[in-house]
Amino acid sequence: MKGLVVKQRDTTWIIAFLALGAVGLYTFLANYDRALPIASLDFKLSPDEAFIEAQQFAVSRGHDLSGFESAQIFSSDLMPQIFIQKSLGLEESNRFAREWISIFSWRFRWYRPLEKEEIHVHLDPGGRVVSYSHRILDEDEGASLTEAEAEPIATRFLFETLGFDRAGWDEVERSSEERTARTDHTFTFRKQGFTVGEDGHYRMEVVVQGDRVGQFDEFVHVPDTFQRAFEKTRYQAGLLNSVFTIAWVALGIGVLVILAQRYRAGGLQWRSSTILGVAVVAAAMVAQLNGIPLIKYSFDTTQSMSFFYITIVLAVVVGSVINGSIVTMAGTAGAWITRNTFGNSELYPRLSLRNVVAGRYVRATLIGYGIAGCMLGYQIAWMLVGKKLFGVWMPAGVIEYSNAFSTVFPWIYPLLIGLIAATLEEFFFRLLAIPLLLRWLKIKWLAIVIPAVVWGFLHSNYPVEPIYARGIELTIVGIGLGVVFLKWGVWSVIVAHYGYNAFVTALPMMKSTSTYFQVSGIAVIGLLAVPVLFAAISAARGRIGQEAEEETDPEQAPPSRTVPSAEEAGAPETFEVVPLSSYLLTRGQRLGAIVICLVGFGVYTSMDLPHYGEATLDLAIDRGEAYQKADSVRAVLGWELEGSYDYVKYRDGLGFQGYTYLVRRLGMQADSLIATATYPRQWQVRWFKPKEKTEFRIGIDPTGRLASLRRILPDSLAGAELSSDDARVIAETGLQDHFAVDVMDSSAYKRLEAKSYKRENRLDHTFVWERLAAKVDSGEFRVQAIVQGDSFGGASFGFKAPESFMRELRETGTKDAIISTVQTVAVVALVILGTLAFFRLYREGTIAWRAPLVFGGIAFVSGVIGRINESPLFFDGLRTSQSMVTFLGLKGVGLVLLASLGPILVAVLAALAIALYRSNVPGHPDPVEWVRKLRSGEGRGLLLIDSCLAIGAFGMISRAIGSIQGHLHETHFLQHMKVSRYSPENLDTLSPFLSSIGDLFFAPGIMIGMLTAILVAKHTVRDWKWMGLLLVGFILVTNVNRAQDFTHGLFLVSFGLVSMVATIAYLVKVIRYNLLAYVIGMVFLGNIRGAVFLMESNVPWHDINAIAMIALYVSPILLGIYFALAGRRADPS
Repeated sequence: MKGLVVKQRDTTWIIAFLALGAVGLYTFLANYDRALPIASLDFKLSPDEAFIEAQQFAVSRGHDLSGFESAQIFSSDLMPQIFIQKSLGLEESNRFAREWISIFSWRFRWYRPLEKEEIHVHLDPGGRVVSYSHRILDEDEGASLTEAEAEPIATRFLFETLGFDRAGWDEVERSSEERTARTDHTFTFRKQGFTVGEDGHYRMEVVVQGDRVGQFDEFVHVPDTFQRAFEKTRYQAGLLNSVFTIAWVALGIGVLVILAQRYRAGGLQWRSSTILGVAVVAAAMVAQLNGIPLIKYSFDTTQSMSFFYITIVLAVVVGSVINGSIVTMAGTAGAWITRNTFGNSELYPRLSLRNVVAGRYVRATLIGYGIAGCMLGYQIAWMLVGKKLFGVWMPAGVIEYSNAFSTVFPWIYPLLIGLIAATLEEFFFRLLAIPLLLRWLKIKWLAIVIPAVVWGFLHSNYPVEPIYARGIELTIVGIGLGVVFLKWGVWSVIVAHYGYNAFVTALPMMKSTSTYFQVSGIAVIGLLAVPVLFAAISAARGRIGQEAEEETDPEQAPPSRTVPSAEEAGAPETFEVVPLSSYLLTRGQRLGAIVICLVGFGVYTSMDLPHYGEATLDLAIDRGEAYQKADSVRAVLGWELEGSYDYVKYRDGLGFQGYTYLVRRLGMQADSLIATATYPRQWQVRWFKPKEKTEFRIGIDPTGRLASLRRILPDSLAGAELSSDDARVIAETGLQDHFAVDVMDSSAYKRLEAKSYKRENRLDHTFVWERLAAKVDSGEFRVQAIVQGDSFGGASFGFKAPESFMRELRETGTKDAIISTVQTVAVVALVILGTLAFFRLYREGTIAWRAPLVFGGIAFVSGVIGRINESPLFFDGLRTSQSMVTFLGLKGVGLVLLASLGPILVAVLAALAIALYRSNVPGHPDPVEWVRKLRSGEGRGLLLIDSCLAIGAFGMISRAIGSIQGHLHETHFLQHMKVSRYSPENLDTLSPFLSSIGDLFFAPGIMIGMLTAILVAKHTVRDWKWMGLLLVGFILVTNVNRAQDFTHGLFLVSFGLVSMVATIAYLVKVIRYNLLAYVIGMVFLGNIRGAVFLMESNVPWHDINAIAMIALYVSPILLGIYFALAGRRADPS
């Protein structure tokens, strides 16, 4: 091919494809508006003009915007858009959107970091205000008007300030909510004479905060039946996508296997794929940083700006590197399998500056652009035929404007979309999958079709209906790309894929009236045609087609096993083999361990204060008894659902951070007030039917009392339309009859909220009372009751901490950002270093698989036991808008991925850990040797006993130190305490004991992961002293992150360092490399506390499980004693 740009035969193909591409492009542009749904909007303002208009409106409402950050986006309300478009058709929905319905809008936001106050203003494309919100704290002061006093304020704003016609609107809902220092009122109106579908209509809502309008929205009210039908379809699409995700994951595993095997044997060609990977990293970084003006719209005001920028940059860097790494690995693996399947490198030629202006790249680029045009024309043809014959539907898109216009470099986004999708997907589904399947199946057409089907249906989560339409459409495209790949190579399909994506994404730019945007869009699409331009210049200069030599990494043999000479190697390195008997404790160490256990136990029992939640833990009933009590309540209420499914779940809500407010004011005794006023622990029973909205939820507290009720009904179900006062009587009666709570007693309860909700065929109400007797500063113990039509629909009890306190708990600043960055970088570094170490060790032949596969099998068994034991919770998480088939399918896909990826990961980590252990701890027995020696029986009795004693002493002294720290924390730093749940684990499974069996198998996987992380770090720093410093640094970072102020941080760091020094000293001097002791400590002795915890309940079934668990956890000691006695009998000496 040297000396020529293209051959005559190639010229014919190029001309043919470019001609077809031109036809396709013309077809696309000529029929775009007819084939694809386009939101035809009337943009009367530019982005800058819209911003000024919104700013003027905010100022007119009395807001001083100086000192506020601002952000803006253009967006739509997707569900109303879909509902209107599907119900009225595209033409009518466009007309209404242009005239008065608010679906698409400019959205402007002004905010200040670490402050709640913010202002939102939305304008429709014509410049009309369609939403306004002034967000303030619940405890901010304001007037306390009555509904009658607040109503004129709301109506004046709607019908005078905004200019709505009062005669065209009916009031449908109103509600009141008493805040800490003001009362808010909400009024909702419905537009007359406009109904879409079953009960779709147009609403506007205004909120009066105190004596000022604080919020206004106008929106399409989407019927509940439509939303559920749409959710059902989306779940089905998600299932379709998930099924084919399994195949993609398998391809990903194939990439890693090929890379590992070929890296060991040699012959991988990294250069071309690395260049593309670096390009992806650069494009992703620039594009995401370029999008910060848009990301700022979602800024969380509990963050500081420094936290925001640091975490954004961190996420951008990590995400970009991951994307680029995947592209590089997939391209490298695909290049090898392609070259070795077809015997040449024509399908993936070397990427270099010299080659891209030569024949094969010019040919591939021109053909690729021709195919991109064909793809554009095909899409139009598909939509025209699909709409007519199969009813294909998709939401309308906006081509007059793109959010990319609001970024610094709007052309970056199409570049990113085109580049990542083209390289990643073509490497996986053409370059890798086709030759791989061809090697396995030996049938070319299957090797082309299967990847095309997988690739096509991985796009099933697009909002296109029928859900399989997008999959079929792209399967046909994938087949065509597969054929092109086999004839002209991967570069041609990358160019085609890139050109198509870039054109579609950049289309709003090219349709813009701005010359800058038009040029930017054309430049992005034509980027890959630059090599053709260079080739033309080269042709004019007579230097055509001088291609560089191909990239030829030689087929390297595995590392040589030849023993080096003495001069080369120096003195041989020898290691003394350490026998297992060296881990036996001396008499003095045994005595010391016993003393430590006794002292630690004494300190632990004397210093260990009652835990938060411990005093109120009264488990008097089990899962079955809870169900019976709940079912009897359901029968009394008359809640029937024929053919329903049900399950019971235990929930411990003591970890709700709002309770932190109480603990910091009342101390540990706050849990008694929480338990009696809010029922934080509940057995929750749920009855439901797939595809039906009706469901019942009844909560029973652990002592057997009724704790909560909730009935969910379809909006379309007919019912009464009572006044708020009549509905309140039903709520008060229901609370009295079912919970013995008399909210009518005004000395004990105060009504805070009364809200009405207009359903399709009834009026529902919600009421909230505050329990005055339990008042703690600004916190509120609340009782909520629901009335549906004219029947009692549910009740619940809770606590509301002041909003300012909750925001303070969530606040993050520079310190949090730096620590988060350090932790993330450390994890990423460990993953990278571990991966590199694995490949190096695998290439050296030091990775063995027999034992790691056993560990992987153990992890698989653990997963099976866990899933079986959790079978009573099988339906937990099912949404009633799902069909049972969809739910089972999604559950099955999840189980397949978990059952395959989990054991594989454990096996790989075990292989790496064992290899690293042998190289970093020479002479000491590795995990495999430990198992082999223990099975032989020699001295295992005393070894088990001493290992239990050594790790037991360590655990007891650790608990003692923890008790001292906890005591000081509760007595001196109560203002920094945070709550956590306090209940035994796995109460709602088949058996807590069976869970412990599953954990027994799962724990080695956790330990392997920890051991791998330690050994990777040690392998990197080379010295255990540096490892000690790393651990000290880890303690410092962890405790500084938890610190609330300097004194608190000093306390945490001091105790952390003391604990770490004591730990390191004990491990170095006593336990050392005794892997058996670590396993016993983590798998067995460390879990005894949970078993004792379970035994504290008053349920016989729990006691039986606890006894079985304790017997399991102390089995190493019992086995040690048994083996020791058996050994003594066999050999009295």
